[in-house]
Amino acid sequence: MIPFHITLKTLRQGRGLSQEQLAEALGTSRQTISKWESGAALPDAINLLSLSDFFAVSTDTLLRGVTPDSDPADRSPDAIPIEAVDSPDTPPIDDPFTEDEAPTADSTAGAEENPAQTPRCTSHLPGRGRLEYEYISQKKLFGMPLVHVHLGVGLYRAKGVFALGMISSGLVSAGLLSMGLLSFGLLSLGLLAFGGFVLGGAAFGGVAAGILAAAGISIGVFSIGGISLGVIAVGGIAIASKIAVGGLAIAPTSLDVVKGGAYVLTETGTLTLTPAEVEEYLRETIPYLPDWLVKLIARLLG
Repeated sequence: MIPFHITLKTLRQGRGLSQEQLAEALGTSRQTISKWESGAALPDAINLLSLSDFFAVSTDTLLRGVTPDSDPADRSPDAIPIEAVDSPDTPPIDDPFTEDEAPTADSTAGAEENPAQTPRCTSHLPGRGRLEYEYISQKKLFGMPLVHVHLGVGLYRAKGVFALGMISSGLVSAGLLSMGLLSFGLLSLGLLAFGGFVLGGAAFGGVAAGILAAAGISIGVFSIGGISLGVIAVGGIAIASKIAVGGLAIAPTSLDVVKGGAYVLTETGTLTLTPAEVEEYLRETIPYLPDWLVKLIARLLG
C-alpha cells in the first residue's frame, strides 16, 4: 500500500501543477495541500471526493495507492494507477482551467518554491468544507503583503500592511483580535485603537486603557469616561492622582460639576467657580496641563 501523501504528490506532479494551483482548483489553501503531502494531515470526506473527481481516480486509489499488481477487485473501473500518471498512454483528463486560463510553464516555474510570488484567493463554501475566505495580494511593503484578508468560521489569521481577519496584525488592522498602528476590533491593541476592549497610545472603546483613554470605563494618564481612572480624569465617576472632574470626583484637586460651573475641592477648602474661572484656575495651579485639556474641562462645565 502506498501512503496517501505520496500518492497525492505523485498525481499533482504528474499533472504539472504546483501546490498553489491545486489548492485553487479545490478551493482550499496551499498550506492545506502542504500538510496533506507532508503526511501531517488527511483530507476530510468532502475534500477526498473533490480530489477523486479532480484526478479522475477512485478514493481507494488515493488512500491505498492501488497498483497494477493489486487485486482487480480492489480497484475502481476508472481508477488510474500511480505509475501510469506520466505515461503517454494515459487517457486525457479534463483540466479545471480553461484554455485562456491554463497556466504556462513560465507562470508555474518556482511557484511552489516561493508561493508568495502568486496572489492567492481561496474560498470554502458550504458543501466544500469549512467556511473560509482568504486573499493575499502579490504586492508587498515592508516585507508583508500589501493586503491580506482571511475570514471564516475559525480563528484565521491575517498579517499585512492592511489586514482583515479573525486575528489580524499590520499597520492598519481590523478583526476579532487586532494589533497594529491603527487597529479596530473587539479586542484591539495599537497606537490608535478602537474596539470593545482596547489598549493603546490613544484608546477608544467600551473598556479602554492608554495614555489617552476614552470609554465607558477608562484608565489612562488622561482619562475620559463614565467611570474614569487616571492622573487626570473626567467622567461621571472620576478618580485621579492629580485632577478629577465629574459628578463624583475624587482627587487632590476635584471639580464637582454643577450647572454652569463647578465646586472646586482643594486641600484648603471649597471654591465655586464659573467655567471661565475654572479655566484660569487650572492654568495657574497646574501650568503643565495641556491647553486642549484645559479648554475641554471648561467646556464640560459650561
